[in-house]
This record gives sequence, structure tokens and C-alpha cells, in this order.
Amino acid sequence: GDIEIPSGMVLIPGAEDFHFFAGGVEIEGGCNKRRNDTRDPRDPLDLCYYCHRPLTNFGWDCGVLGSDEFGVDVQFFWEQKPERYHDARLSIPPFAIDKNLVTNARWAEFIMETGYCPSDSFNYLAHWDLDPEAVGGRSPPSSIVNAPVVWISHEEAQAFCRWRKGRLPHAYEWQLAAEGPKRLAFPWGDEWDPSRVPPRSEARDGNPRDLLPPVGSFSPSGDSGFGVADMSGFVWEMTDSFETDHTRAVLLKGGSLYRPTGAMWYFPAIAGNRLHNKFALMSPSWERSGFLGFRCLRETGNGGGDYGASVVSSTSVRGVGGRGKKRKESLSERSVTA
Repeated sequence: GDIEIPSGMVLIPGAEDFHFFAGGVEIEGGCNKRRNDTRDPRDPLDLCYYCHRPLTNFGWDCGVLGSDEFGVDVQFFWEQKPERYHDARLSIPPFAIDKNLVTNARWAEFIMETGYCPSDSFNYLAHWDLDPEAVGGRSPPSSIVNAPVVWISHEEAQAFCRWRKGRLPHAYEWQLAAEGPKRLAFPWGDEWDPSRVPPRSEARDGNPRDLLPPVGSFSPSGDSGFGVADMSGFVWEMTDSFETDHTRAVLLKGGSLYRPTGAMWYFPAIAGNRLHNKFALMSPSWERSGFLGFRCLRETGNGGGDYGASVVSSTSVRGVGGRGKKRKESLSERSVTA
């Protein structure tokens, strides 16, 4: 029967054989030798080419310092070890995903209805105004109510999505929604177009109140082929979380409009669908950032197992054809299913 789509969400039809090809842009590690470092604009799967596009004035934006491919990124449930590049064909069932990033207005609704107030409030909604009469002691100024909510932690984003009867997307679900039916390198096509994203900033003291435009400001020109907006160059978006006995991290997609000058170790200003970065999770107060946001996903009841997908084939396979079991490995994925 027909699938009911929640208001503000877009139905992604899923894919029986989605080519999930992705790479981390951590400073450590080199480019993808498996594709001979061609940097050929005619090859939409050449991560190196899109790494080195002139997204900022820096020449080291995509891990060109060394040649380490293993251990610098993450290990998905089908992989045998953490590595920088990921290449698998996945069967992903249909799902619904927010058309736009979650806004300050939606976060205000969440705290009004739930009464949420963090036990550790350091950096919480740092871009909102102090308001002793508001729940949590802060309220958004009218100028930013429709801009993406930032300065919230990973656990807070998860809680919001559970309130919406959903969860954060897996990286491959997010990437499917961004690539669209034509499997494009950017949401709108295979060529970089700065007119379809917010202006980038390299200011030393970038303020999200000043820099982040309202969601949908570059829609529909910047939308994916499925009609999902704001997927490139707004804020980094939280997806999968990973953990070991000693570390936790979340995979970030989409890239941010902000990348300050002054140090080569700052997150690069990526924009391509197939790139991501890894963000360490330490405590809510230290995870909150002025250019880190999220959107929610809702499953449509068609399965997908613990990880929302099953493996068709992979260059690094553990249990091909299975949906995967939760297990503890060196960097095994922790499910983010609500």
C-alpha cells in the first residue's frame, strides 16, 4: 500500500544495489590509490578529484600529508578493519528523511513540549539569547528561527529524532538521499557550483547567527534529485556513531560553510556527497559546535536490520548477504536506531 510520509519529510525509494563509495577527509592519510589518483572530472567516483577542488584557498584540504589508508577513519559493519575508503554495494529499503535541516524553531518546539533542560549546559544553544522565562533559560532571536539549529550535542540530536519517532540517518542512507536517482557527486550534479550553496567564510570568529541562512534558501537549485535540501555546505550533519572500549565518534556528512584560517588541522570545507569526516564524542559540552547540525530519518517499516541495510557485495566483506549482527570489534559501528 501507499507509504504515509510525515510532514516536512521526503520519501527516498531505497535501492536494491546502491554503490556506497565514500572516503574520509581527515588530515592524516593520502588520496585513494585504488583509483590511480586520476583526479579526472569525468569520473564521478574519483574521490581525489573532488577532494582537491578549490573549495577554499588551501591546498591540503583532503588529507594530502601522508599515505595512511588504514585506521584513520571508521569501520562499517561489513568491514574487517577501520580504513579511510569504503566501497560496498548495499540493499537499502525505502525511508523518509527531513527535506530540510532541523531549525531553531523546531528545537524550540521540542523543548517546549518535552521540557528538556541539559544537566550540562556549557555551550548549549550558545547562539540563542539568554531568557530567564524560557525553558532552559534561552530563546532564539527572531532573525534565526528558520536557520539550522546548532550548538547541540549528538545525544540531544538523537533525543530530538526519537521525539519525532525517528532517528539519525546512517551515512549510506544520507548519501543515497543526496546522490538522488542519478547517483550524482553533488546534490545537483557532477560539477561544483558555488551559486547553489551559501557563501563560505574563513573568518577567525565566525558566528552562526550571522553566517547561517534560513533552511531552504538555496532550494530548489541546490536540492538533490529526490528533492532533499541543504545537503551541501550548510552545516556538518550527524549520521552514524562508532565506539570502542575507549573512544566514541560520529560520522559527519555534507560539509560546512565555515572553515577558519590559521591552522591546517581545522576541518576541511568539503561539499561532495561521497566525503565525510569523523568527529570525536567526549561529552555534550565539548561536542556542541556552531556549525554542526542534523536532520532526522523515519523508517517505513520495510526492514533493514540493525543497520538499515544489507550487503550485496563489498571490497572488504564480513558476512556478505547478511544484515549484520551487533558485535564488538576494534571500531565496530554502534547502531543509532532509536
